[in-house]
Amino acid sequence: MPVAPSVIAAVGSLHKLINKVESDTKYQLEIEEILEIVEQFRQGAKNSLLAGFDSVETHGAFGYLIDRFLQDGSKQRTDEYRGSIENRSRFLFGCGHCCG
Repeated sequence: MPVAPSVIAAVGSLHKLINKVESDTKYQLEIEEILEIVEQFRQGAKNSLLAGFDSVETHGAFGYLIDRFLQDGSKQRTDEYRGSIENRSRFLFGCGHCCG
């Protein structure tokens, strides 16, 4: 199931390996899950560097998860991930409760 900052269905179709399907309502991530995903991004970058890559690029635009956190129109949260650009950037910069 697709995850997102808020439960807002995307407009249009999702492209799957074989076909396209209509977008479903997304599952709103809980804070613990957000922190877990941030850690997975961090660990993936570490693994890449340990494997000998010089750098890691994470795509965060065009409706991908990072972009969804940054956009104020796609969020209906009531916690520290809503509101100001600083709050909306918490996911991007890997902050959870540490950025109070």
